Amino acid sequence: MTKRADLAARMNEETLKKQDELPAARDPKYQLLYEQATASELLSTDDMVEILTQWDEKYGVTVSDAKADSLAVNFLSLPENLDDFFREILNLCPDASENERELLKELTKNKKLFLWWD
Repeated sequence: MTKRADLAARMNEETLKKQDELPAARDPKYQLLYEQATASELLSTDDMVEILTQWDEKYGVTVSDAKADSLAVNFLSLPENLDDFFREILNLCPDASENERELLKELTKNKKLFLWWD
């Protein structure tokens, strides 16, 4: 399956249309997400980049890995209130609720967050 076909299979029609209409001028820091067409049913790659950009401004983040359906993010610093931040994580990846303890432990211990979409 091509990346475009895979993306189309995972996104609803409105989100896919939004993805197609976005300008080519994108932040090169997140190029891997665009190359891998990292997205979910509800969030386009650009939606994810917007969230990551906000996190980068607050905490300093780098994307260490990205696939069509997963993302690994490293943090320079951590939010003071991890419970509030976990709600932000859920906006990006609702499936994270299944592994809250493990995700927060990895985030606290290694300043790394791994997210995935089914």
